[in-house]
Amino acid sequence: TLLQIIAPVCVVVSGIVIATTFTTLMARQTRQIGLLRCVGATRRQVVGSVLHTALLTGLAGSVAGSAVGAAVAVPVIGSGLIEEVESRHLTISWTSFALAVLVGTVVTLVSILRPARQASRVSALMALTGQTAGHQSLSRRRVAAAVAGVVVTALGLGLIHGGVTWRVLEMIGTGAVVAVLGIILALPLLVVGASRLVGSVCGQERRPILHLATRNLARNPGRAAATTASLLVAVAVAAAMSSGLSSVASSMQTYVGYHTPVDITVGELSAGQDPSSTVARIAAVDGVEGVVPVPRLEVTMTGGRQNNREETLTVSAVDKEKVSPVLRSREALEALDDRVLLLDRTYDIADGTPVTLTGPAGSVDLTVRVKEGLDAAVTPAVADRLVGNAPTASLLWVRADGDGSDRAPVSAVRKAVAGSGLSVGDSQEGRTNLTDQVRQVSIAIGAMLVFTLLIALSGLANTIDVSVLERTREIGVLRATGTQRSEIRRLLITEAVLTALLGGTIGILLGCGVGIAGAAALLTTDSASFLTVPVPWLALILVGILLMSAAVGVLASLRPAESAGRIPPVHALAQD
Repeated sequence: TLLQIIAPVCVVVSGIVIATTFTTLMARQTRQIGLLRCVGATRRQVVGSVLHTALLTGLAGSVAGSAVGAAVAVPVIGSGLIEEVESRHLTISWTSFALAVLVGTVVTLVSILRPARQASRVSALMALTGQTAGHQSLSRRRVAAAVAGVVVTALGLGLIHGGVTWRVLEMIGTGAVVAVLGIILALPLLVVGASRLVGSVCGQERRPILHLATRNLARNPGRAAATTASLLVAVAVAAAMSSGLSSVASSMQTYVGYHTPVDITVGELSAGQDPSSTVARIAAVDGVEGVVPVPRLEVTMTGGRQNNREETLTVSAVDKEKVSPVLRSREALEALDDRVLLLDRTYDIADGTPVTLTGPAGSVDLTVRVKEGLDAAVTPAVADRLVGNAPTASLLWVRADGDGSDRAPVSAVRKAVAGSGLSVGDSQEGRTNLTDQVRQVSIAIGAMLVFTLLIALSGLANTIDVSVLERTREIGVLRATGTQRSEIRRLLITEAVLTALLGGTIGILLGCGVGIAGAAALLTTDSASFLTVPVPWLALILVGILLMSAAVGVLASLRPAESAGRIPPVHALAQD
């Protein structure tokens, strides 16, 4: 499932970055394209030239990437990082290799179609004189695209809501994809709005570099939106998987804790054996919060699955007040009274079934109530009517510190009763397995995020290169009027960080919503009421993702910012 998620995400992010990269190349070669158009090159020939370059680039990159991936897989699998996967399981077929190359090449060709069309529309006048036109029509296009994006986003959010209502995970996934497409359509105006908001808050006098950076982003929102989109997709998927996984894990921990109210059981102590010494020994163990002895009695049950058949049943005599301090949940005991026999559903006896319990001192007619978490239980009053004053065996119920998921107290209790012949049972095994699975998936999510952010870093660096190229004269004016090289560098770095933070923030908001919605749909009807979101832990993870996005912005802008700072004012002002 993770591979099915990671592969499309990498394809989408790579496609956005490839399109940005070729847009960079077309911007650098505008004059050359104009000269080709002047000497008679047709638009079809320009497009063909771009497609030919893209084909060679995509083919070479796909072959190299597939080879590197296969080479990396060998030591990774051999190292044992992936549980239960050994070197003998590694299979690299020519079919999978060819498929990877084909997908990479096709993605490259599809991604450069728009830059190729833009290159074919470059006029000789624009290439040779640098004149531009059509800003008003472009603005109208952006407004229309933003309106369409809002509609598409609303449709996607509606699909997500429907997926939660009907518990259809596929519908939520479809809604998430539709919502992302809608947000990408509306990104140019989102960039303008966010830039103006930040600029108005910071103020020109207090933060001149930040104010100028926001103005520059608002001037060319299309370019900023292209980079924001790649970060948005990467962060949204990582945030969705992190929030969804943590919500499912936390909810299942709550569900397991609710339906397994006893952390550790120790027993069984024989009839007449005083449990006080064993209780004191276990209570002294580190990590143990409380210990309560619970009487156990063997009785005969008539009724249940076969009304005329008697079967032996071991029942706990549970005093609600005494066992309350060691229980994780009291829900299982809410129905317990002097007319009720509590049974776990594993007994396969329907709720409400009348049964008769018979012991050495007498018989009692009871009604079965099915509750998870306890094997079989009656009240002390019912136990007295069944066994009278006869001694009974006992079982010790133990509560561990914390949330009960730590296995250290269980090991310590086993050591404390070693040699006594008493068995130790615990409810942590399921929780521990779930924790291990969550850790493994979290590592995979982290690896996916790193790869996609590296791809996005490349695209952001290319975008900043285009920005420096297009603003050579502007940078020269700034330098000529006294702006220091360090301020030029800070300006470009600020623009990159703002772009990265915008994409990261939108991605986190959308990803968290999708992840929590997916967790709600994934949980069954019984466990849906236990949906919990681990806010402190999840907030820490999301802040880390946002900081990684900002770091990508800084790293991507270092080289272009340094190049911009070195532009001589005379050279910049001499640009025609």
